[in-house]
Amino acid sequence: MGDTPPVSTAEAARIERFLGHLRQQGRNERTLRAYEFDWRHVAQWFYETQAEVFCLTKLDAAAVETYVDWSQEELGLKSSTVNRRLTFVKRYAAWAAAHGDIPTKQRQHIKRIPILKKPDPIPRYLNEDELRHFKATLLKRANVRDQAIVLVLLHTGLRVSELSQLTHDCIVDEFETGDVMIRVADEESGDERYIPLPQPIYNLMQTHWLEYPDATALFMGRTGQLTPERIAAIVKKYGEWARMDWITPLVLRHTFAYFFLLESNGDLIQLADVLGHSDLNSTRVYLKLLPETEVAQD
Repeated sequence: MGDTPPVSTAEAARIERFLGHLRQQGRNERTLRAYEFDWRHVAQWFYETQAEVFCLTKLDAAAVETYVDWSQEELGLKSSTVNRRLTFVKRYAAWAAAHGDIPTKQRQHIKRIPILKKPDPIPRYLNEDELRHFKATLLKRANVRDQAIVLVLLHTGLRVSELSQLTHDCIVDEFETGDVMIRVADEESGDERYIPLPQPIYNLMQTHWLEYPDATALFMGRTGQLTPERIAAIVKKYGEWARMDWITPLVLRHTFAYFFLLESNGDLIQLADVLGHSDLNSTRVYLKLLPETEVAQD
């Protein structure tokens, strides 16, 4: 794991077991690297402020609250960064308690520490003129695969991580009705949702598949199945060509949500279902994009 901060031998072994447990559950390496970084940060803070090597068994709720305050007041970290590290500590403590490494009461006290409140940002999205210009640039410059990728994101609201994991088994072609759906399994709960796929985009995807007849994944490159990072780079490329270098897959998801609400008279519940939000509060932020007359009662 590289240079280890001052920690006890038991702690060094514990974090290795925790990360190994997450790896066995299929968590991606980027998440594991983020957790390891957060652990290092907490461990170094503990050593410098408590004058002793870090061990999770010594990290009580009072210490965690002090760490949160220090991160905000001394380092000036954003609430989102502090909340991410607090979330790591809570998950790490929950895992350790489940394996008998720390008392259940210690874990419960840490669990009760509230996350920092922060104002919901207004999602950045493409308005009608920007969307028209971006699509024109895409159709002029992009190959069939890249057109399909960008248009799927725009017309389904999929997360880039979800798009990268799609296989041919995720396409449901209803021959009787002529409808095409994408079946998406939630990464956490495993629940499935079905999202309509416009026929013209489906046609583009089928053209792309002709180049990779033996592939399982929907979107392929020269080195294999496209990763979320590669898909993000594709989106960014066409955003730059359109002179809108701020366009990302998340902006396309926000754009989908904006137009969905416009066309559904602000149907927040249906949008939450399509986006895969388990908490309606995650969807409410999109209401800030609409005039009050467009907002339906939920």
